[in-house]
Amino acid sequence: MTLYAYSDKGCYGYDVDTAHLYITPKADIIVSDVCFLDSLNLINNTIKDEINSVYSWSLNNVLFSNLKNPNSLLLASGNYNVKLVVVNQNGCSDTTSRNFIVNSLPLVTLPEFGPVCTNGPAIFINGGTPSGGLYSGTNLINRYIYPSQAGVGQNVIRYTYTDSNGCTSSDSSRSEEHTS
Repeated sequence: MTLYAYSDKGCYGYDVDTAHLYITPKADIIVSDVCFLDSLNLINNTIKDEINSVYSWSLNNVLFSNLKNPNSLLLASGNYNVKLVVVNQNGCSDTTSRNFIVNSLPLVTLPEFGPVCTNGPAIFINGGTPSGGLYSGTNLINRYIYPSQAGVGQNVIRYTYTDSNGCTSSDSSRSEEHTS
């Protein structure tokens, strides 16, 4: 680059120097809502990123990682803000932030089942809340327990429910089979 300077008397001078232009990174984050106790995967989607860049991640204004793509386990549901500061080897920097939600797990209940006799009729299993979940268990067939097949002892029945946020929770109960 050449710089020319002119005086009002017609004199001029010039200087030649080299200018260095550096690329500024364009910070970007990919994050999505998660469920309580799920791992939060933060994806650094920075454009014009360099090998020697330095990263600073903050959650709700608290620095928590200097990794390029950190993971975290959040132990409280609620609204969060994640911020990424990227500084490249030339000192050029950019900052971005995104909001996301850590959703609570659904409250799932399954009532206790009373004792049954091994020669008794099949028992339809229901009562799990919220409705719309799935029942499972060792001796459960199409939501029925057949005491004669279950045998004497306790059988665990599990009710699992997934809410509209994709968060899953479950509860279990026991059925106890006795001889007649």
